[in-house]
Amino acid sequence: MTTVSQSPVTQANVKIPTNQVVGETQKSQKTSTVNSVQSVQVDNTDSKNTCALCMTEEKSLACIPCGHLSTCVACGHSVRSCPICRQKIEAYVRVYI
Repeated sequence: MTTVSQSPVTQANVKIPTNQVVGETQKSQKTSTVNSVQSVQVDNTDSKNTCALCMTEEKSLACIPCGHLSTCVACGHSVRSCPICRQKIEAYVRVYI
């Protein structure tokens, strides 16, 4: 929480109201947050095709009837409901990407 005082701040013999200083600080915080989000999005692009369960192997099985491509072959043997929507899996289709 930022405390705003009503007294002006003096810098190089120029009086700057405190609320302007706080506004500049908030702008820089927003900019750094945007930069952080952009770097996270770039890091996640490599993990789009990884298995939703083990997070190491590439997705290769699509669940039927929902159609979600969510697991690798090894993890697909142990799953009875879709990890994405939790719908009962009736069958799998092998997907080659």
